[in-house]
Amino acid sequence: WRSYMALFMEEVRAALPHAEIVHNALWFADSPTRTADPYIRQEIQAADYVNLERGVNEPGLSGGAGPASLTSFLNYIDDVHALGKGVILDGSATDRHGTEYSLAAYFLISAGNDLVSAGGMTPIHWWTGFDVNLGEALGRRRRWSGVLRRDFTRGMSLVNEPGALSRAVKLPSPMRDLDGRIVESLVLAPASGVVLTRP
Repeated sequence: WRSYMALFMEEVRAALPHAEIVHNALWFADSPTRTADPYIRQEIQAADYVNLERGVNEPGLSGGAGPASLTSFLNYIDDVHALGKGVILDGSATDRHGTEYSLAAYFLISAGNDLVSAGGMTPIHWWTGFDVNLGEALGRRRRWSGVLRRDFTRGMSLVNEPGALSRAVKLPSPMRDLDGRIVESLVLAPASGVVLTRP
């Protein structure tokens, strides 16, 4: 069935060469092969974006490096980027905790052609955290003090995995959180993230 689906998606792409096409795909399909499967690669290449329902707010994500882990999820996104396509972290969270977790994860993976959303967000009902500008990425995400970190010219993003212990983190220098407070250290609960800017 993968070959038929890949062929169909290529036919849709050929019929609509100038349309923006988004595939709502299962990132864990054909585990553990996933994007090494040539048909899955064909399907991704026929899209402009891969929509990831619930994004990192997916309750089935775990810590560690297993097939349902946040690490595997982020590695899948890296593979989509390697094929020249963007992703949509279609976050379903409507609370501040889940929304900032989604935004922090977005900054961990963003290659400049990715999108992030939150449940119920409209121009009238808008969280100003989505207006943050961290500038240019200074490298890829990495492990640091038990969490995932990515640095930018104007700030940083930190994420603690689902199922992990709460992590107390001392920042390398004072930073400003998205509420405008200066912080020098913080505690990240499991399945949480924070976006920080340089004061």
